Amino acid sequence: MAEYKVPATMPTTRFGLTGIESIKQNVMIIASTYQGTAPLDRSLGIDSSIFDQPENSARLLLRGRIIEAVEAGEPRAEVISVDYIEQEGSNESGRAIPYVRFRERGVE
Repeated sequence: MAEYKVPATMPTTRFGLTGIESIKQNVMIIASTYQGTAPLDRSLGIDSSIFDQPENSARLLLRGRIIEAVEAGEPRAEVISVDYIEQEGSNESGRAIPYVRFRERGVE
């Protein structure tokens, strides 16, 4: 079963996608959207209040919130893990981007 890894960053929206490309785009959108900001679905995305926590706590909370949000918002994706990759060349300490590893649900 194939696994995919996408960053939790807002992609350039492409219309007409199907199959795994559609799922990848949806996972990225869900994982990078704060709840309450999507006009037609206020429950879509992650709760941004976790960012008021200390960095280590926020990372753990964000990991769980991304998993919950993706599995609720994109039923075709089964999240395997959320890993952080430190951003190279950043002057900010602790700057990391979450990456979502998932597989397509129901595909063998």
